[in-house]
Amino acid sequence: MAAYGAGRGAWIRSPISRVDDIRTPLMVVQGGNDVRVVKAGSERIVDIDVYRAADRFLARHLG
Repeated sequence: MAAYGAGRGAWIRSPISRVDDIRTPLMVVQGGNDVRVVKAGSERIVDIDVYRAADRFLARHLG
């Protein structure tokens, strides 16, 4: 069995792989001493959401 974090199994378990399924507003809160979720992971979800919002805005207003 591959170690957690290695290969396709890690991708399937990752919330990043499901970010396109988010349909409602999402509040991301990260504890400063969280040992389970790396801060970069939380920031990545937020960055993806910001890019999606910008893409929707530009599509709506620029066609």
